[in-house]
Amino acid sequence: MAGSTRDGAFLDRPVARLCAIVVFVLCGAALVYIHRNDLWPGPKVEVGGGDDAITLCMRDRLAVIDGQLRDGVLKPEQADLFRTRVDALCQAQNRRGGPEGLPPGMTPQPLPAR
Repeated sequence: MAGSTRDGAFLDRPVARLCAIVVFVLCGAALVYIHRNDLWPGPKVEVGGGDDAITLCMRDRLAVIDGQLRDGVLKPEQADLFRTRVDALCQAQNRRGGPEGLPPGMTPQPLPAR
């Protein structure tokens, strides 16, 4: 029976250490994925010189964000985050026919007036 048992516990074997390394690498990869926007921020939104509703909305929103940053209401990190989201917010607020790509006649119903 002495030949059928191995010396040492499972955690002392090289396979267990290999499993630990794999778990460590997977946790590191998960952390990088979760914080990918912090590590590699997206491009800054720049306002063009147009007179359409989206451009005017973006100009107004960026002015409000800059004012709040200057007044101390927002932290610089928050202001950067809000600046990156201005385009999507103004696109959503000024879209009249619903999301792009819907078949004709499939526009969302308007919200009821209160």
